[in-house]
Amino acid sequence: MPARISNKKSLSLEEMKSVTQDAITRVFEIIDKEPSVLIYAGNGISPQELSTNNIPADFINEQQKEYVHEYGDFIKSAKETIQTLDWGSSTIQDMGMVEFIEALNKFEKLKKLFISHVKKICCRARPNDKHYSLYSFCTLLNAIRAIKRKEKPKGLEAISQLKPIIKIFTSNYDNLIEKAYLFRNNQNHPQLWKARLGETGSFDQEKFIEAVDYIPLIPIYLFDFDNLSNQTGMLPIVPIHNSIRAIKCDTCGELLQSEIIGMGEQFCIFCGSKVPDIIVPTQEAKASEHLYNLLFKEIRAAEIVIFVGYGFGDNYINSEMIKILDSIESRKIIINYCRQSLFNLEEFKGCLKKHDVFDIIYDLPHSLDYSNFLIADVSELKSELKELQDVWRLIFSIHEISEKGEGD
Repeated sequence: MPARISNKKSLSLEEMKSVTQDAITRVFEIIDKEPSVLIYAGNGISPQELSTNNIPADFINEQQKEYVHEYGDFIKSAKETIQTLDWGSSTIQDMGMVEFIEALNKFEKLKKLFISHVKKICCRARPNDKHYSLYSFCTLLNAIRAIKRKEKPKGLEAISQLKPIIKIFTSNYDNLIEKAYLFRNNQNHPQLWKARLGETGSFDQEKFIEAVDYIPLIPIYLFDFDNLSNQTGMLPIVPIHNSIRAIKCDTCGELLQSEIIGMGEQFCIFCGSKVPDIIVPTQEAKASEHLYNLLFKEIRAAEIVIFVGYGFGDNYINSEMIKILDSIESRKIIINYCRQSLFNLEEFKGCLKKHDVFDIIYDLPHSLDYSNFLIADVSELKSELKELQDVWRLIFSIHEISEKGEGD
């Protein structure tokens, strides 16, 4: 099957459908072999409040009164960095997260306050359509792989007991995929489904919850996969820049999981060492070398590599991925659910020729929802997944109407 690499900035609805159909068809050709699937989730799946364009302005507006003297110097430094600062409004023009952190580096107190601000927003954030769609995408792949192998352990309700083939790596600090799992499997949150699908008239909420509830995967945070072969029903998540949910102690190597976030210094409860904080832009050198090596090891091993909301802005990760994709002999399936085309990145052009690449340059979560619809709609599986197939037809039909036939 020829690769579907796009040199466009975005695809039309029909083009998106065509590329997605080719991508899912290709995945189905090998899914019964239980391939290793790596998903790299970037900032493109974050909710609006965690947008790198919004956080700096929100932080300044929240803190400017209390720290006016420090901000006097900070504004001067910021102007030297980015030239344009719209002070006194809710917008800082032309100021991305990297430029903001570079300006903050001269003001240690404000920098610590800013990191605390980011963590607070992560704690308060709620999952959006992108997280529900991505989580459902993972559960559907898990179910299909079992159905095609005809190894259903006592029906679909037991599919969640299969050993995981999907691993998620992310540079995000939040735990919104975990929240999507918790909220989706909690019938006390009907308002989430109303917001998810809108007013559909004949929509049966209870049937929908029942249909999507029988193949859950439980998100777990890991910093190694040593014992993963003994786990079942899990969706491993590796936060390579740490997160509000999990941090790795650099001294003793313990995985430190959190349910309450406090501000200030943090210490390992096992060895007493000071543990690192989340890794904000410009501080990537402080990130765990072990986690980067784990990411690159899994990229090399995975038969299917999927990017979701990654803008290809991390030069270190990009350069290592290019080396891997250019050097390996096996042919990978690479699916790009992003706004940035792989084809438009000059440095990737050579290495991508060796692999089956599908550029799905379209708005999330619509492209993921269409993939979910296709997975549940495969003819040989309709009898097994009829309820799910109806659910995803409903979801995508709503998106299709709202899109009026065009991608953004």
